[in-house]
Amino acid sequence: MNEIDLNEVKVYILEKGQEHRRNILLYLKWVLENYDDRKESLNIDVSTAFDKLNPFYIEGIKTKKEWNRIKGVRNNYIFEHGSAKSGWVIRVKLSYKDLSEFVESFDNNDIPEKIITWEYKMPIRNDFIEATVKYDQNEWRPSNNKILIGNKPYLLKGLFCTAVGIANKLDSPANFYMFNTHQVKKYISENFKDFQLVLDESEEDEQIITSEEEAMNKSVEQPLNQILYGPPGTGKTYNTINRALEIIFEKENPNTKFDSFGEGFDSDFEISYSDAIKLDDEDEKRKILKRIFDLTYTKNGQIEFGTFHQSYGYEEFVEGIKAIPANTEDNDTEEMTYKVVDGIFKSLVEKCTSKDEIHEENITNYGNANIWKMSLGNSQNGEDKEYYEEAVSSDALIMGYGGDYDYSECDDVESIKQLNSHDTTVGMIHRFKNELKTDDIVIISDGNRKFKAIVQVTGEYYYDKDSDLKHKRKIKWLKKFTTSRSYREISDKYFTQATLNRPKGVNKEKLFEYLSEKKTRDNTQRNYILIIDEINRGNISKIFGELITLIEPSKRIGADEEIKVKLTYSGEEFGVPSNLYIIGTMNTADRSIALMDTALRRRFEFEEMMPKPDLINGLEVDGINIQLLLEKINQRIEYLYDRDHTIGHAYFMELKDTTKQNIETLSNIFRNKIIPLLQEYFYDDWEKIQIVLGDHPEQFKKKGLKKDFSQFQFIQSSEIKEDDVLGFDHPDIENDSVEYTINFKFDVNTFIKIYGNYPIVDNKNEEEADNA
Repeated sequence: MNEIDLNEVKVYILEKGQEHRRNILLYLKWVLENYDDRKESLNIDVSTAFDKLNPFYIEGIKTKKEWNRIKGVRNNYIFEHGSAKSGWVIRVKLSYKDLSEFVESFDNNDIPEKIITWEYKMPIRNDFIEATVKYDQNEWRPSNNKILIGNKPYLLKGLFCTAVGIANKLDSPANFYMFNTHQVKKYISENFKDFQLVLDESEEDEQIITSEEEAMNKSVEQPLNQILYGPPGTGKTYNTINRALEIIFEKENPNTKFDSFGEGFDSDFEISYSDAIKLDDEDEKRKILKRIFDLTYTKNGQIEFGTFHQSYGYEEFVEGIKAIPANTEDNDTEEMTYKVVDGIFKSLVEKCTSKDEIHEENITNYGNANIWKMSLGNSQNGEDKEYYEEAVSSDALIMGYGGDYDYSECDDVESIKQLNSHDTTVGMIHRFKNELKTDDIVIISDGNRKFKAIVQVTGEYYYDKDSDLKHKRKIKWLKKFTTSRSYREISDKYFTQATLNRPKGVNKEKLFEYLSEKKTRDNTQRNYILIIDEINRGNISKIFGELITLIEPSKRIGADEEIKVKLTYSGEEFGVPSNLYIIGTMNTADRSIALMDTALRRRFEFEEMMPKPDLINGLEVDGINIQLLLEKINQRIEYLYDRDHTIGHAYFMELKDTTKQNIETLSNIFRNKIIPLLQEYFYDDWEKIQIVLGDHPEQFKKKGLKKDFSQFQFIQSSEIKEDDVLGFDHPDIENDSVEYTINFKFDVNTFIKIYGNYPIVDNKNEEEADNA
């Protein structure tokens, strides 16, 4: 952290009239007394140390918005909150040296002798009235407990905390965890008889929950745009699965049973999401959640996954013009064609906003029906819109081929040829009039990868002489969507370019199940997630283009400041719905947050994910303490480089498998992952890599081992004499150099010596050897 950042924090702490913030100094002074043990402390430990006072008082921060004033985006804050199984954790972000200098920069009278506490001023009637104006329902967890003011309902806790914020001149609502629902009910009913309370006595109070962590998680909704960032191996991609499922089940029933888990599970195994997240066995829980993620929500298109890279652009992400070679699955003509193709983001947005415009439950005789795919008009010239509108208004399928001839009496190919000899026309008219049967099901496609409706044929061919589009067949609309759906919902393959054909990829069982659904499909009532791995590796301006503004919560469809734009290639009007969430991951070893595109940084919430050695607590391999080993490596990396290049716990998680708890697996991790990563970090500065791994000769000497220590090194080094290599003393080349090699074998002591427990050395024998 640089000096400017710390000065900003210092000004914040000493702000006049905000004396409670000086509690921060009392807390930091307490950490300094035992830095190694207290730099990451459980809330309960901190509160116990300060006479059972709530750690949020110790923090000295009243509101989230106040805290964000100094938080920034590149760790320029002095501590943070995290979570652990046993509760909330407060982590100090400064090294011992920086923390000492920061605390010493204050005068003695700046640091209070004991915790400064305060009482919230309770709101009066005018505060509640003003709160109805400033109240934002989207900030609060849904609840059946309401308060009616002027016959308008507001969430009880939400309006109350907003009123408390106004009464105390805070710059945002008061923190919800300072009050429980019972207190709020009692205060309002005793002081404001004309305020009507609508209460659900069965609803669990946010404060009466088994742990602080659960209370917080239950109250905070996932942000629409978030980025998980940190060094390699800290579980960023791993955690996107958990986040995505949390978002999914904000709107879906968490008690729904899932029963298709595939290999590794009994055929009759079933479990709900709510039960799965309660499992004690972390490995089993992870396995189940991953299957739910993959086999249900990724498969049905609610979750999409992509990776940014240097050559990734707007055309892949939003839309672009793509050349379609002749005689391919996407183009069965003899010439190359060009078409606007939707990217992953636009496709997902369209899926988010799609709902059944028509939903027909009385489908007849579909069990033996043939399945067809039909394109209405040419999408390349905009003809498809005219055809589709005509189909909707006339309740009919329309064949564009055929000209002005009436084929009503043509029952075979030969009779069609007598009117029109064009081969393609003959084939299409024959299919449309003679092969397509009443009761057959027709999927109306929208390009090769989407479909806009499903219909059932109800009548024979007829010639509509009063219309410009003359060749028709009556239909019943089974499904018609406001926005086209992905082919994947009913088919295993893309649709082909042919106007009318029998698609090979359509899964008939899946299609009829789709048609038999009793409920109307409304994707706007579901949450959708786009996961972008390595988001920092792409050129954000190039990829998002004009859409970067549209992802802001306040600019999304339905928001007060809703914005829609006209897309570059298709010219379509486009906006981003509020049920689309974006989760990005960022490896800080590749690129600092400080170098991130400013537009992106302003529109995303950033959550740091650092190494968590406690997740491998108690893990030993042949007497090697893996947690101590990782902590010491990271301590040295942070000293020599920075915290953004530390090594994550995930590299060692495979060792939790008892079948892999051996020196061979650990050696492979170091040889194939850790050492190559260090080479990249330090640009092949082998001396620093030696220091990180405890291999430097001076480190051995300090422990009393002055020679014959090469067997304990990962990175061995030896001096190379110029004469021995060149055969002479070159005046322009340094006389000696050091050669580094990776040891062919790592034994137990090679690892143990990293965190200080060096092998037993007979120093007396070494000294005798030195004197000999």
